[in-house]
Amino acid sequence: MILHGDDFDAAKVECTRLAAEHGLAFVPPYDDPLIIAGQGTVGLEILKQMSDSDTIDGIFSSVGGGGLVSGICEYVKRIGSPNTKVIGVETVDGDAMEQSLAKGERITLAEVGPFSDGTAVRIVGQEPFRICQQLLDGIVKTDNDEICAAIKDIFEGTLLILIHRRCDTDKSVTETRSVTEPAGALALAGLKRYIIQNKLVGAQKRFVAVVSGANMNFDRLRFVAERAELGEGREALISVSIPERPRRQVILVSLLKT
Repeated sequence: MILHGDDFDAAKVECTRLAAEHGLAFVPPYDDPLIIAGQGTVGLEILKQMSDSDTIDGIFSSVGGGGLVSGICEYVKRIGSPNTKVIGVETVDGDAMEQSLAKGERITLAEVGPFSDGTAVRIVGQEPFRICQQLLDGIVKTDNDEICAAIKDIFEGTLLILIHRRCDTDKSVTETRSVTEPAGALALAGLKRYIIQNKLVGAQKRFVAVVSGANMNFDRLRFVAERAELGEGREALISVSIPERPRRQVILVSLLKT
């Protein structure tokens, strides 16, 4: 294995060069019709495994180069219910698909945030972009704190517990103990934001979030644990400047109490 560059785009350039130099076959990760078709089998699995799949209101998928979400679009929009939306989820500092769709052509980001490294792509694939132009229902963007909260949700099985309580089932739900990478939890983070933005809490909608990756670096776990509470809105960081005068700190504390 050869590690090259600081992001996917740099690695792709080197991979293309090595393939040409040594006569190797380059297997694209997303910008190829056959690769997209393979990723589209995720849509097939969702419709097969979900009971009453015609009543699914939306499927959320992370977006990097766009292969996964475009593959899901291709299958679900042709085989599933016309009422089922497919929503892509990007980070606020890695929104190449949203900007490309808004402009009507692929754009290249000057830089992309490194936290969700599995989706840190500066330009989306040509074929995924064409498909998303036709079939994708929308894009939701989320930040790092919300991603951290989603990683915690998946680990604890929090959303599964809520679902079973809401359905009044007797199924016991335990912690999944699954630790996803940031890109793997991106779809769930976007789903949660979509529900809040559209005031759908308690609306009895049926949504699916595709968890797509568990390549978590060990040194990120502390950061994720610390930021998860912020992402859930249970804690907040406040930065203020106060003049160096008597009792200013007392006044600040009294204001915070109110």
